[in-house]
Amino acid sequence: MGSFRIHRVAKLTGLSVHTIRAWERRYGLVNPARSTNRYRVYTDEDILVLRYLKEQTDQGVPISELAQRGRESLLAEARRSRWLSPPPERSGDRLLADLQQALVDWDRRTFEEKLNGAIAVVPMDEACERILFPLQRAVGDLWHAGRIGVAQEHFATQLVKQKIAAAMNQLRAATRGPEIVVACPEGEYHDIAAQAVAYTCLSLGFPVSFLGANVPTTELLFFCRKALPSVVLLSITMTPTSESLLALVRTLVGELGHHTTLGLGGQAIESTATWVAREPVRLFPTIRALEIFLDTLRP
Repeated sequence: MGSFRIHRVAKLTGLSVHTIRAWERRYGLVNPARSTNRYRVYTDEDILVLRYLKEQTDQGVPISELAQRGRESLLAEARRSRWLSPPPERSGDRLLADLQQALVDWDRRTFEEKLNGAIAVVPMDEACERILFPLQRAVGDLWHAGRIGVAQEHFATQLVKQKIAAAMNQLRAATRGPEIVVACPEGEYHDIAAQAVAYTCLSLGFPVSFLGANVPTTELLFFCRKALPSVVLLSITMTPTSESLLALVRTLVGELGHHTTLGLGGQAIESTATWVAREPVRLFPTIRALEIFLDTLRP
């Protein structure tokens, strides 16, 4: 999960430092770790809980009443509230337009400043859904339209991947719980969505093996025979043929066995869902859908 000092948490939640410390001490709804230099360090989940508490108290719900529900209940409510509420389309559209224009103009400084500023104020899973995924689709559209070159496309793509990798590097590797393998199938070279899925699994405390792009089916199966994962998640952004997708799914399901869940996600899932509707495979059109499924795997 992310790692935030208390003054940054105050900015991200709209609460004062005094209030955060008081709620922490009195109700125990957040329990920050201590860094090596003894500073309080808060996680993405702490921020989510604190934002929800502020939202509810602003609407008149007493903090004492909220505290009685307990942290886990509040966290679940906060996640439902966040994903059921509509995204701020207007500001998001403006940001996306600004980023595209900066890329077309080859204004690297503006592009980086706007992207860094946008993802600094939201948890990474939310940043992926509302900023990074739409940006990556827009970058692809710009390249196909001939408005940017390969170098600009690669620059934007690598910057996005760096952001997700940096967030992953802050997470503590899990050693217990169901093992999850995340990969892109053979011929799929776009692995940003898969990387974001790996981050989500790690942030929720699951052991994860992220294999990246273009993994041959034989190599994926070889790895899975060694790792014995409970879940294998594949990201598909480029629409395959129905025959190739069905062949892939049936091969993996047959080889992995009924003890392993096969899941598919990515940009192409919406257009291919009917092809695998009768197959024993789970579809995850959003990160939130994946989070709901992962919650069922907890002991």
